[in-house]
Amino acid sequence: CVLQSFLPLEVTQPNQNQSETTDGPEPVVVASIHLDAKSEEKRVQQLQRCLERSLELSASPYPPPLIIAGDYNCELFPGSCVHAFLQNVKRDEQDTMSEAAYNALHIADDLDGSGLNSPENEVQYRIRECSRANRLPSNTLPSKEQLQSWDNLHASVASFVYDHCWKLDRVKTGCTRVAYDHDEEIIDDDSESVVQH
Repeated sequence: CVLQSFLPLEVTQPNQNQSETTDGPEPVVVASIHLDAKSEEKRVQQLQRCLERSLELSASPYPPPLIIAGDYNCELFPGSCVHAFLQNVKRDEQDTMSEAAYNALHIADDLDGSGLNSPENEVQYRIRECSRANRLPSNTLPSKEQLQSWDNLHASVASFVYDHCWKLDRVKTGCTRVAYDHDEEIIDDDSESVVQH
């Protein structure tokens, strides 16, 4: 994470001593990131460090106006732990999700995991993103341990955002990933080779 704070120029009041200045606009912090390509946990840690470092550049004890651009190596889909940075939910509201998510596994398991393709609620989104992050084959459900670990990471992000009063949003760019899905086989017609992602 590379950060730069753009500070406003001092503005002097007319008919006053040159040494006295008025408060200008708050500085804007711009961050350029390149998050880990394989681990959701590492992406979360890197983004948390970036946000913490931006506080050091703030002129106040509050989060500064901040623009984060770069390669997230994920799509920020609902249910992902990186997407949790965009939510401002209290920790106690997060704690109930783990048991509900595990119970939903049994419901989804009855459907052979097909519900992962078109989730309808936060629990199903979490299950789908946990499966993707663990690079499980399509329609494969995560284990209880994988889901518990995912929920713990998700809850830690929610606590971080809530405790530090962050209010983050995303510019609606649509999907940005140019790579293939990890479990998709791509056949190159020219060389008749198979590439496993």
